[in-house]
Amino acid sequence: MQNNNLTIIGTLNNITAYREFDTPKHTLYKGTVSTTRLSGKVDEIPCLIDDIRVPVEALDLTATYIVDGELRTRLEVSDDKRHNRVYVHITAVTPYLRGLVPDTLNVTTNKVCITGRLCSTPDYCEKSNGRRVSTVIVRVEGRQDRHYYIPCVLWGENAVSISKLHKYDQVTIRGRIQQRDYVKADGDKFQHGIAYELSVQEYKVVCE
Repeated sequence: MQNNNLTIIGTLNNITAYREFDTPKHTLYKGTVSTTRLSGKVDEIPCLIDDIRVPVEALDLTATYIVDGELRTRLEVSDDKRHNRVYVHITAVTPYLRGLVPDTLNVTTNKVCITGRLCSTPDYCEKSNGRRVSTVIVRVEGRQDRHYYIPCVLWGENAVSISKLHKYDQVTIRGRIQQRDYVKADGDKFQHGIAYELSVQEYKVVCE
């Protein structure tokens, strides 16, 4: 969709059948997309692939691909808690052939562009090291009355400026999808986990 576009260059891993459908007959696969940052850190992003669009059995899991699709979320329940799970919905894959792709694409390509409405006033804070950060959930409209709730994080001047916006303001955001390890206190125990969020490089307010 025009309000939800994603292009990642990386490898596809751990591809396994997830759900099967009879009408029309097809299989939905789950796995991960591995993509490398400029720093060398590798992000492992969950993905879903429908074999109606992508010939999954023909994929070479040792190859590097240009992955196109959308950034989506789905609601899951575990430990009696509801969780908003972020994933890449893959609509196309193309072999990445060095020297035969546009100059705008390289092995660190991780581009996401979404347009949606803020679900709340952004949460802004200044870290002890002086770094400024804002977090917000953006609701993106999907097909068939579906909506996806994308967690976004902004830094520096972007964090300050977006903190002045309000719930329901509409924005277009460009950035990269990445993973973040976290530790959360749970009573006298500590819970380790991985969060997936859109690290925002730029945004603009959409005037209606």
